[in-house]
Amino acid sequence: MVKLTRGASRQPSSGSQETFWRNLLQHLLTLRGRVFTCVEPSTCYQVFTESLLCSGQEANIQLASQLLTSSLQTPSRSEPQTSKATPTSGFSYQLPYDKSVELVVHAAREYFNSAANYRDKDMTLARSCLALIKERPPAIQSELNLFSSLEIIEGCGLDLLPLQVRLCENKLDIIKRVLEECPDAYKQSKKLFRLAHLLGLDGVETPVTMPTAMTPGQGHTSILIANAAIGVCP
Repeated sequence: MVKLTRGASRQPSSGSQETFWRNLLQHLLTLRGRVFTCVEPSTCYQVFTESLLCSGQEANIQLASQLLTSSLQTPSRSEPQTSKATPTSGFSYQLPYDKSVELVVHAAREYFNSAANYRDKDMTLARSCLALIKERPPAIQSELNLFSSLEIIEGCGLDLLPLQVRLCENKLDIIKRVLEECPDAYKQSKKLFRLAHLLGLDGVETPVTMPTAMTPGQGHTSILIANAAIGVCP
């Protein structure tokens, strides 16, 4: 089913894209009823929604919003259909909130990991996926923080792929490289403390605020800043 929907998303279609996708969902449900009878109808909707989110098209991402529960305050609609629906009838089912968050985060990570830099169009698509959820649960806030960290990293002249930033096991190494490659970076302590927070060095994924007490991430960053400052002293 995954191969079917992912493959179909790359095929050119005539007419309305929305009609194309609604027809594809009908075919998926029919296939499930005739062949994959052990598969739950909700799984068909999950596969279908994920394909919309990962299609590389902004319009499809917005269409996926009709199948997602965007807020804890919004109850999911109905039970999944198990047979064909009229193409113009809309989507009568929405995935549960937790599954909706999981799918948008997965899609956003796919775009982020394939992006060449902070300004890549895939980064815009990643943000569009995350914006489909109104709240900021930890998984989404973590991704948003990572996005924001790229802007600071690139602004300091450090050339790293987004995937390199994600996969870096010790995020302090990124701050070290910023201090090494940008001689005046030690003078911008607030920016470096913010970068440490965005990279998750504080140990808690929260919106960016400057805490009143020094966090572990700030402590380690302060040592790096001090060492860099000492290194440039005459």
